[in-house]
Amino acid sequence: MKNTIIFLISFLFLSTTFAAVKAPSKIKKREDINFEFKCLSGMPTTSFIMQKSDKPDILKLKMIHHNGTAFMPIFQGIVVPNDLQYLKEKAELMSKMGDYVEFEFPLEYCKKYDDQVYSCSHGSSLEINGVIVEAFSLTTQVITRKVYDYNWTNNRINLMLYFPGHAPVEEVTMDYYENECQF
Repeated sequence: MKNTIIFLISFLFLSTTFAAVKAPSKIKKREDINFEFKCLSGMPTTSFIMQKSDKPDILKLKMIHHNGTAFMPIFQGIVVPNDLQYLKEKAELMSKMGDYVEFEFPLEYCKKYDDQVYSCSHGSSLEINGVIVEAFSLTTQVITRKVYDYNWTNNRINLMLYFPGHAPVEEVTMDYYENECQF
């Protein structure tokens, strides 16, 4: 009986493991993949535009805070009263970047997973208003939500920024309705 149970557990584990294996997809060269997108929001929020740079094998990310840094997103998630001082300090630090900033990402560090989901890392480092900021990574996500019988999909852009001497890595995250993004 004990051997039968062990065999069944092993069989179930192995069959689900092998069932999850997919055939490799056809790999394209990075130069042939379009990484460009635009996510433009209504005022007074933030827009992201990713496009090819004039430099070879470089992508340029523009981040625009339409009504200034007082309206830039500085946090995504749950906030408790204990977070308020940290959020104030974070807002002061991130506002030094100004209303408009451009970062560059080497194409070799970008990967596209599907039409609307991809990531880039190893972004450029800039000195802006006496503060050094590095574009640590950029990810795009597709988020589907369901409430009762209503479904909707949003695109999320998440730019992770590193400010040397400050911890942790800071995020600028925006959610957009499907019609606000062009991939």
